[in-house]
Amino acid sequence: MSAFPPAIAVPMVPILAVQAKQGRWSEFRRCWRTRLAAMGLLTGAGVLGFLVVGEPALRLVVGHGGVTAQNVSTLWWIMLALAGFLVGGTMGQITAAAFYAQGDTRTPTRRGIVTFTASVAIKDAAFMPWRLHGVAAATRAFIMGHPF
Repeated sequence: MSAFPPAIAVPMVPILAVQAKQGRWSEFRRCWRTRLAAMGLLTGAGVLGFLVVGEPALRLVVGHGGVTAQNVSTLWWIMLALAGFLVGGTMGQITAAAFYAQGDTRTPTRRGIVTFTASVAIKDAAFMPWRLHGVAAATRAFIMGHPF
């Protein structure tokens, strides 16, 4: 079996649950950190790839008909502003799974409620001066600051 199964987060939960139940905390942390690093590297590489080839690829896919070059550029910038949502969201799945494996469903839920509520105010404040770019950046900040 390879070091990383095709899926990263879901198969980790029963492994971590067994390790937590048996008190094998060093193995628990190693498994969690390895999967967290793998998810960060995969999604980070995807974001870097999108940074390099995203706009030309979008032009090929949607840059025709009534879609202007400016529309494609705006879409690309918004997607880049949301890139942290991809990285943070996927890494948050790994972190939440580690809590769930320990039988703790409250911590991720409570943190999620608090950070989501705060993010609504931040998105509202960012909308007026920066419009969609501001909302996208505020969304990225929310998910990067919300580790679950």
